[in-house]
Amino acid sequence: MEIDPDLLRQLLPTFKAELDDRSQAIVDGLLALENAKQAGARKPILDTIFRAAHNIKGAARGVELNELSDIAHALEDLFSRFRQGELEPVPALVSQCLEAVDRLRDAAADLLAERPIGFDIAQFVGQLAACGSPVPSKPSATAKSRRAKPAPAKPRRVARKRKSAPARQAAKTRSTEPKVAGGQTAIPTPPAPKPIPVVAPTPKSAKVETGRVPVPTGAGLAGKTAELSSSTSASPTPAASEIIRVGVDKLEAIGAVGEELQLTRLQIEDQYAAIQRLHQAATLLTRDWQFGLTQLAHAVPGANEQVRSLRQTLESTRNLVTELRHIERDVRAGAAQFGLQQTALIDRIRMLRLVPAAMLLRPLARSVRDISRELHKDIEFKIEGDQVELDRSVLDAIRDPMIHLVRNAIDHGIEDEATRKSAGKPALGSLNITVSRHGSEIHIEVADDGGGIHPDQLRHSALQKEIFTEAELNAMSEAEILDLVFRPGFSSKQKVTTVSGRGVGLDVVRFNLRQLKGDVHIETAIGQGTRFLLRVPLTLATDQGLFVRCGSQQYALPTTSVDRVLAVKIDDIVAVEGSQAILIDRNPVPLRSLSQTLGAKAEDDTQADALNIVVVARSLERIGFVVDEIVGEREIVIRPLQTLLHRVRFVAGATMTGSGQIIVVLNPDDLLANALQKAGRSDVIDTHAPQQKAATRILVVDDSITTRTLVKGILQSQGFEVISAVDGREAFARLEAAPVDLVVTDIEMPEMDGFELTEKIRADERFERLPVVIVTSLARDEDRQRGMAAGADAFIVKGVFETQSLLDVIRQLVED
Repeated sequence: MEIDPDLLRQLLPTFKAELDDRSQAIVDGLLALENAKQAGARKPILDTIFRAAHNIKGAARGVELNELSDIAHALEDLFSRFRQGELEPVPALVSQCLEAVDRLRDAAADLLAERPIGFDIAQFVGQLAACGSPVPSKPSATAKSRRAKPAPAKPRRVARKRKSAPARQAAKTRSTEPKVAGGQTAIPTPPAPKPIPVVAPTPKSAKVETGRVPVPTGAGLAGKTAELSSSTSASPTPAASEIIRVGVDKLEAIGAVGEELQLTRLQIEDQYAAIQRLHQAATLLTRDWQFGLTQLAHAVPGANEQVRSLRQTLESTRNLVTELRHIERDVRAGAAQFGLQQTALIDRIRMLRLVPAAMLLRPLARSVRDISRELHKDIEFKIEGDQVELDRSVLDAIRDPMIHLVRNAIDHGIEDEATRKSAGKPALGSLNITVSRHGSEIHIEVADDGGGIHPDQLRHSALQKEIFTEAELNAMSEAEILDLVFRPGFSSKQKVTTVSGRGVGLDVVRFNLRQLKGDVHIETAIGQGTRFLLRVPLTLATDQGLFVRCGSQQYALPTTSVDRVLAVKIDDIVAVEGSQAILIDRNPVPLRSLSQTLGAKAEDDTQADALNIVVVARSLERIGFVVDEIVGEREIVIRPLQTLLHRVRFVAGATMTGSGQIIVVLNPDDLLANALQKAGRSDVIDTHAPQQKAATRILVVDDSITTRTLVKGILQSQGFEVISAVDGREAFARLEAAPVDLVVTDIEMPEMDGFELTEKIRADERFERLPVVIVTSLARDEDRQRGMAAGADAFIVKGVFETQSLLDVIRQLVED
């Protein structure tokens, strides 16, 4: 019975995932097989890889990919001969089996992409059948009939009609295997040094085992799928009913919904803040209304009708305040509940995207084996923490950096056997990878016990390539010298090999990590080895953003790139090599204006006593950007720009506030690169500009917080600097601590009233010319006369108080 084409199309992604899992299990088993010396240790490994090949064969036939089934069947026969003791799994045969797995994966990629297979299937299967025998063994009747008389393949009924298998092979046949005596074809095998001891933790524990690679079943998916478990416990062998396979595109769609809910949560939080402000304003209005009503009743006798009408309005205002308080409480509770649920949903979605680091590290064992055999080095490869989970997109992005670091460690770092023995080291080199989680970051350590990196060699290479002058290199610290290995085109190795030495590699490591908002740090000790520490985020779904203002425009900076936020006095700015800078931990950090960098208009800061500075860091490089205001920090969802805007300078994307305002998210790497190129060309402040007159400083004294806040707000809005005190005793103490230009005081206060304060000010020769303005609700003539007698320069009654009257009096007294 033929399979329905639609069902076949649906089965292909599942088959691809199973093929990736099973083929990786075969690779892991083959690497472990090299190190298993006893028959008892080999048996479970051989059983595992035999079953994996058998399952691939059956699955390939199920989706009508018979070419893959033929290769898997040949591998199954070979593994069966291992199990029966007919063949010994020596390194040469293990290499041939690994080559077969590679061919199996390549053929699958060609078939699923509906293109001709890049090699002759029948020829390759024949080579596998001849493995381990000086004379090709006679194939079985079944295998012989399959190879001698290949049945014409059925047309593929997936996506679109494809050519049959023979037609595809005829269209493109590639055979790179060399001929040997007698015309027999063999798979080329490189010289085989000692097998590589490969170490990895079991799925149940992070404990390091030696001498073998465990082959976990169902360790995850590859390609475009991920495994989801319905159980929160991490069982190493879950039942089939507990696991489903879901495409990454579906997870991304769910994640997009979660991000939209996050924006909704931000909107609710902004609305709650607005209701809070409205409630506070209504409360202050009610208090002021009550105060004005009381003053009206005392100041205007007989105004009973007006007072009664105002009392009704006041009651309505109080009801409004009560209603706002209830709304604020309900919105707060709803926002808190929604926030908890949304956070839980986002966390669960992120968990769905998390995969174990083993998906990246297990294939690296094969790379270590191949590279070390090519370079004739014996390497002990250990893995710790591969059960730590991180976002699949992060895992994919660090794949190339990890491969580069492994290649670099084997080729550049670990010495050959003779060199190690002469240095008193064991002949077996060590390469360790450790994965650990630190909060929202994943740390990956790649360490070797090689010869280390000598700074003098890096200096010599930098001089030879004319990257820096000798004077510039002498001024660099050792950490800065070591950082040269991450520069594009830099290599300290003179000999070019097929593995490294072409001036590419480590710059890719840093570039890829910075794209992830991560970084890499290097430590080395001569003769002892080198350690690379990679820091990457756990997930890329959301980020924390620091909001800053330049002029009228707000911007956001990812907090992962922000080293610190400072308020620096003008006097603390220093000149270093013609550029303005500040000292942080005794090291100069150059200053740049963020407004000038972005080409935006900044506020005039010539009158400011201090500057708001955001220090942006990237590895060893730090720049302080001056901004007009630090608005605050909050969680953001960074949206990428449209295709036509991808290359917009300084911009990494955009985010949206709860009110719907679009905020540009800046690219820290672009900002740093631009700032470092323009060293010394733009001062953040003109130190030669004439000093501006300092703002008038006013002391406001009143025991009523409402009145004190109201007067303070009025004065500050007009550019005055305001300090406050709750009574006369505190006010006089503030006068003695710091000078002021004018005093605005109430009369009725505890401890020391306004009359007593005015008299004490006038009695002190230090303050005898200090202007004093009394603002009070006492409207009697005797009170006015007592105030003037105490030495007040002006007397204003609150009942007839107007903002402009107070400002006019203050300006007149200050100017005089």
